[in-house]
Amino acid sequence: MQSEPGSHATAKRGRNLVVMCFLSLFLAAALAGGAWLFFKYRQAVDANPKTVEERTIQRINEMVEAPSEKPSVVTVSDASKLTNKELANRAKNDDKLLIYTENKRIIIFRPLSDKIVDMLTIRDTSDTATPQETVTTQ
Repeated sequence: MQSEPGSHATAKRGRNLVVMCFLSLFLAAALAGGAWLFFKYRQAVDANPKTVEERTIQRINEMVEAPSEKPSVVTVSDASKLTNKELANRAKNDDKLLIYTENKRIIIFRPLSDKIVDMLTIRDTSDTATPQETVTTQ
């Protein structure tokens, strides 16, 4: 018994179609997995405290001419615990304080509204003055 002339070619085409569908699905799954991993990586980088600090400093430098020194960046977690009256009146929770110790300046930045709330001067009242103890508005 002989097989029909076109049946072998049809079976081969069917197998090729199955292989191509499998490879296409595999490629789609690999691309989706890669996209998901990249998205998670970007979230981790964006949440990194150093990245947040650098972005805050960059944003402040775009808004005002800040001192050239690298500031200490502090996030206000509980404004009610701030000991300086002037600072406690202006700062709110989640504000960023950029402290320029050499230039004796503090910039209060509110990320939620993307605005500088105030710029304060640190006054030396003694040799051991700290930003929490001696701050005045400008």
